[in-house]
Parts: sequence; structure tokens; C-alpha cells
Amino acid sequence: MGIQASTAKFNLTIINRFAGTDLDVVSGGIVLKTVNRLRTETFQVNGCAPIQIKNRQTKTFIDQWIMPYSDYTVTYGTTPVSLTVTNLTVKPEVKVFANGVCIGQVKRKKSKMFTVNTGDTITITDSKGNALQTFTMGGWSTTITL
Repeated sequence: MGIQASTAKFNLTIINRFAGTDLDVVSGGIVLKTVNRLRTETFQVNGCAPIQIKNRQTKTFIDQWIMPYSDYTVTYGTTPVSLTVTNLTVKPEVKVFANGVCIGQVKRKKSKMFTVNTGDTITITDSKGNALQTFTMGGWSTTITL
């Protein structure tokens, strides 16, 4: 038995920054939406649904994930950049979020590097969920020390 989607719906926003590529958003083999080049589309998707992103011209899949049980934004056609988070003081750890989805934790007195995209909204919280920093990733590698 595979993962089953819930009946709760959440907003999925696809930002397509490719100049020459349209993207199909697919779930269960059905195209839910086509996001044309240099466009942004927001539509509702069931939480926990399997999502695939397909290059409409080449018919190849370029990404896939399980829809979070929350609103979610994904950007394509941007440059991946590194984000290094060093936690010197926050006990027991900080949590790092990209576009509202937790991408990892950094324990006190440790550092960790994450690969994110230009334009991602990054939020760093303490273990109780209190926001320590929120910013938008630029087109360069960034280091944050807490």
C-alpha cells in the first residue's frame, strides 16, 4: 500500500523562471496544471499527494516530491546556491526552513551546509518554533552565524 493523499487541500505555487520551458505539474499520472515559461501559477493540491514536475517540451521529469501538509512554493529555473548555518549559541538546535518546509536542523556548536535556490524564503527558528531570522536567498552563497 503506497502513500495516500489526504482530502485536505493546500496551495501549491510553482514559479517557472525558465525562458524556454513550460512545466507540467503531474499527480497520479494526470497533468494538474501547465505552468508556462516565465509564469507563476498557484492552485490547490491534496496534502500528501505525489507530485512530479515534467518538462513539457522534452517530456522528461525534472523533480518529484510528496506535497507537504501545508501551502508550498517551488521555484524552477534559478541557480542553486549554498546556505551555511553555524549555530554557536542556540540550545539544543536551530531548524532551517526553505519556503515553509523544514530542510534540516543544526545542533549547538555545529555547522551545516544546505543547497537552496535563489529566491527561496529562508526562516531559521529555535526548537520551539520562534523565528530567529527570515530572509530571501540572493544569487550567492550565504553564511549565517547564530
